[in-house]
Amino acid sequence: MKFRLASTLLMALAALAASPLASALSSDRNQPIDIVADSLQIDDSKHLSIYQGNVDMRQGSLHIKADRIELHFDENNDLLRLHITGAPATLKQLSDNNEPVSGSAREIVYSDNQLKLKLTGDARFVSNKDSIDSEWIIINTDTDAINAGSIEGKNRVRMQIQPGNGKQPQ
Repeated sequence: MKFRLASTLLMALAALAASPLASALSSDRNQPIDIVADSLQIDDSKHLSIYQGNVDMRQGSLHIKADRIELHFDENNDLLRLHITGAPATLKQLSDNNEPVSGSAREIVYSDNQLKLKLTGDARFVSNKDSIDSEWIIINTDTDAINAGSIEGKNRVRMQIQPGNGKQPQ
């Protein structure tokens, strides 16, 4: 089973910083980015943009809903870190195979220098019909490796994998 939230989501987010990170629904990259929020703060001296309050971001098939989105850039305006929070924050997108991919958590952080996407706090990741529920989920966007668990080991990871024949359980 392949989980591609990182590659599908980050391709569109990378367009914000004009930095090609991954391949997803190819047409998304060429679509305009539309962000609606209650407020926006841009601090060029800190290379930081903050969208806050009922944030709704769309680019092609990508759809992010959050309470707050922070974009941290380097001096060349390349994306360093993306910090998304909500109750929960949600991400949805289609892959090039038109398979739905989604994730949700109270906090979602992408670090470009580590090539990792981390979902924390009631994290959920769904690829097609397969799902992972955990306190936290970390996806290596370079290798698609996934780790999941709980901070204190109190909660268990739950994974549901659908049969390979395409039939859904009754």
